[in-house]
Amino acid sequence: MRCAYLLWLIAGCGFSSPAGLTDDPGSPGGSNGPGGPGGPGAPAGPGGGSGSTSPCDASDPAPLLCVSFGGSSLVSDLATPAHELLEHTGIVPLANIALPVTGYVVRTAGMFGPGSQLRIKDRPDLDVNDMTLDLTIDLWMSPDGGLSSGPSSLIDNNGAYDAAYNTSGSVHCGFAGASVDSHAMVAAGTWHHVACTYGMADHQLRVYVDGDLSGCKTTSAMPRAARDGVAIGASYDPTPKPLQSSFQQHFAGRLGHLHVYGIELTPDQICGAANRTGCSQSCPGNDGGSNGEGGVVGADPGSPR
Repeated sequence: MRCAYLLWLIAGCGFSSPAGLTDDPGSPGGSNGPGGPGGPGAPAGPGGGSGSTSPCDASDPAPLLCVSFGGSSLVSDLATPAHELLEHTGIVPLANIALPVTGYVVRTAGMFGPGSQLRIKDRPDLDVNDMTLDLTIDLWMSPDGGLSSGPSSLIDNNGAYDAAYNTSGSVHCGFAGASVDSHAMVAAGTWHHVACTYGMADHQLRVYVDGDLSGCKTTSAMPRAARDGVAIGASYDPTPKPLQSSFQQHFAGRLGHLHVYGIELTPDQICGAANRTGCSQSCPGNDGGSNGEGGVVGADPGSPR
């Protein structure tokens, strides 16, 4: 049953690779060396998933995570220097799953459930402050469905930024207390690419589903530094109510190729990361602050709709 879940890779963000960086799980064919298409630092362009590799770094000193599943430590951060893991239990690693249509291989993914606990220790580079207000959260997800009546958390930096899967099937992106939900709905049991971006130049918070711009909101919210680290697959409350766990809003399903960048990726880069071309770059609705009436996204994420 597990092999039925297929995940493609993150590709084409156009970043160069620092010395000593191990393979990013989002690299085509499992390699991010200079021999890959386009080579390190090649521009992403709008050209879908057959383009350049995706080393896990950014060109400026900004927040960054690159989460890999499996190996001796179950979960690891491939950023350099790596961030320290706190809790990392209750996650089933999935690896080397071939996507037969395109011939690509998913390097690593993690299966999450009600007992999963994954948290990365706080470090200043994981925060977004008033000097660096650009942000991108970039991941692949395959939800099983909600475990609670509220949103299921994909990543949570405790008030600074977050992404979640709503019970309605929409995707939620949050930044410093402001939020926007996608018009597109993600069906349970299917893999999809999701991205959240915020740019200080235009104060726009955007959510993308499978490369298409699916919601946006103008906000002047100012982020605050979080102190409790970054939780993945759940939210984290440092002072829970009696008899409650600090890990809440658990996500049920699979997550892979999760990156956090301290830059705002362009729409073309997001489209390429979703292995598509010709993605929609128009924000649906007025300010994109509600779910709207978007249909359920159930197609293969590698196929243009």
